Amino acid sequence: MYAAIDTYLASPQRLLFPTVRDILPRPTLDSGDRDRMDLHNAHILDDPEQLQAVHSVLHHPRGSVPFIIYGPPGTGKTATVVECILQLLIQNPDNRILACAPNNNACNVLTARLAAEPKLEGLMFRLHAFSRSVDDCPEDVQPFAFVNAHGVFGVPPLDILRKHRIVVCTCSSAAFLKSHGLPVGHFSHIIVDEAAQAEEPLAMVPIRAFADVLTNVVLAGDCNQLGPVIYSPAAGNLGLKKSYLERLMHFGETYDTKKQTGHTIVQLLRNRRSHGAIIAWSNKYLYEDTLCAAAHASTARNMLGSPLLPNKTFPVVFHGIKGKQMRGSKSPSWFNIEEASVVRNKCLALLEDKDRPIKEREIGVIAPYKAQVRRIRQLLKSSGIKDVLVCSVEQFQGEERRVIIFSTTRNTPPKGKEGQRVGVRAKIGFVNDRKRINVAFTRAQAMLIVIGDPEALGGHPIWRTFINYVASHGGATAKQPDWNLTTKVPVPGYVEIRVDERSRVGDEYIDKRSATVLRYMGD
Repeated sequence: MYAAIDTYLASPQRLLFPTVRDILPRPTLDSGDRDRMDLHNAHILDDPEQLQAVHSVLHHPRGSVPFIIYGPPGTGKTATVVECILQLLIQNPDNRILACAPNNNACNVLTARLAAEPKLEGLMFRLHAFSRSVDDCPEDVQPFAFVNAHGVFGVPPLDILRKHRIVVCTCSSAAFLKSHGLPVGHFSHIIVDEAAQAEEPLAMVPIRAFADVLTNVVLAGDCNQLGPVIYSPAAGNLGLKKSYLERLMHFGETYDTKKQTGHTIVQLLRNRRSHGAIIAWSNKYLYEDTLCAAAHASTARNMLGSPLLPNKTFPVVFHGIKGKQMRGSKSPSWFNIEEASVVRNKCLALLEDKDRPIKEREIGVIAPYKAQVRRIRQLLKSSGIKDVLVCSVEQFQGEERRVIIFSTTRNTPPKGKEGQRVGVRAKIGFVNDRKRINVAFTRAQAMLIVIGDPEALGGHPIWRTFINYVASHGGATAKQPDWNLTTKVPVPGYVEIRVDERSRVGDEYIDKRSATVLRYMGD
């Protein structure tokens, strides 16, 4: 990352600080384009936003500003990225694509999706870090990797490498291609999937290594899901927590989703994963009520009527419980035995429901702490349950399950009678991170069960809005919230700043430190 930042970048204005003046004209999408596009995934024809994204990437002039595919949960972001890559390769034999992601899992998903297209046989190379074990490579990805004579991952000779029209690798591994001899400008397009998870210097590794004045950059991701993991508080406070994608999206009107749709950005709108009640909270507080619930009824409604639902027509449950958070003497990670027991009981009840048969692998359990993950796994194993996936929020991004159970784990209550007032907050750590909450909730297809202490969670605006939402629809069970569910809760905007550094102007806040206009998301 240090080396990438020190590397000369051609046309830095266009790639780093694009303005409206940098936007190049491009052909508009019309009905004739629909008929002429031979799509690998025909379902995209029925989604105007996905179709617009593919058309924009395909027809953007060389040397355009970075194009963003803004993909909220379940809207088909990866499917859109895969279609963009296939169309670029099919439509122009001179196109070469470097497809990157911050982590190997996302790279393997891209490779597996692209591998389903027989036209790419012999044209795709999946570059792995040399330190990775060959045994960790998924079976459907292995044919596209290169293993040297010593049985470890490597890079093929330069003349063979040049023949591959698409290379898939992590952002950091793109440096290997540079050191192997591929020149600047070798790739016509650089595509970064899950770009919101990458620190900006990490995203710069492939871009600064290979982008010239004609290279087009495509970023795909969602800045309302998990962002970069930054271990230095100083670095985070100085801006490293904000990804390249997120910085561009808040960069004036260049990426305004209303004014620039199809030119610099496309927001995917149709959620094909979840029941509408499951995405409603995220839709309201993170996506400005722009998402449309478009999941097939056979997927979204198959858990309605379950004995676990207090309201048989509402597939979201908040199970209130006053557990006790604990941690080991040598570990900072929290666990909560009472909540873990409730998780086990919920899993057993789901598997015993003969009217709605469900397999273990269709259930996912999310906990924000590793210690809680371990406790839940132990309890499930002791009950004979082996195939329920139990993971942290980070490990679940990109996954989906028919039923998701989320154990919040923390329960430290605020002290005194004011404990239930919003703003008097329990210390619940990153359980209060709206991006983690969004990822956890939106993994569910047909049922979402959240287990937590309403007394501890209720002091936090984003949690109180969720508990109010569920309780007002009859979805709260066990320990009930003891506040007025109809009282409006002001929710902080996307960027939190101190009161003495902002002033209210109409429906906006002006951040006096940077003159950035922030939308007010309160009542």
